[in-house]
Amino acid sequence: MIEIKRFKLRHLVDFEPKYPFPNIMKNMEFNMADSNRECLSLMREKKLICVAGINYLRPGAGEVWLVPGIAVDKYKFEFYKTVRWLLDEYLIDHKKLHRLEMAIEDKWEKGIRWAKSLGFEREGFMKQWSPDKKDHILYARIV
Repeated sequence: MIEIKRFKLRHLVDFEPKYPFPNIMKNMEFNMADSNRECLSLMREKKLICVAGINYLRPGAGEVWLVPGIAVDKYKFEFYKTVRWLLDEYLIDHKKLHRLEMAIEDKWEKGIRWAKSLGFEREGFMKQWSPDKKDHILYARIV
């Protein structure tokens, strides 16, 4: 069973991101220091399989993000159900958000399909959105 815990930097020990994520430690320290952000660890058998978070943009709206580890493929269905719970129960019902956003690299077809399966709809195209100047697509889920 996947457990959801408050993220701690020590959770990153032995964590291998599924996709390249330079400076993950520095990025997580930044996220933890900002009161408008929340970081969560998705753990399986006491090992981190994904770091997920929300950047609170304004009342009722937030940007969701995640950094999957290589182990997520081993627990695909359980991982999907956990993320679905985080969106539906935690962010929408408990945190009372009515708008969730996510940005996905425009060439990442698997990520786009995944966002759609979670109920997100395409809203726009963002040129050179990321620090490495890659184009992204803005997806949103409105409650």
